[in-house]
Amino acid sequence: SAPTEITKLEVVAEAGATRLLLTGSRPFTPQITTAGRPAALVITIPGRWKAGRSRQTDVRENGITVVRYGQFSDAPAQARVVVNL
Repeated sequence: SAPTEITKLEVVAEAGATRLLLTGSRPFTPQITTAGRPAALVITIPGRWKAGRSRQTDVRENGITVVRYGQFSDAPAQARVVVNL
């Protein structure tokens, strides 16, 4: 079957918390890991970004500085979100 297509990423900063909302063409289960220097959360999603290119969103709230996202690999198809803390 075709890989999940990630169609949208929203970064929603609220009082005391920031939410990442990912939308895909079908349900998916992300893998979440941590990385060091700079501290980051790494979210790997089985599938492809609809836009097909990397992007960055400056957040600078609730301990998050930047959210970067894009296609990580084509085989297997994996999209990735990196949340710099």
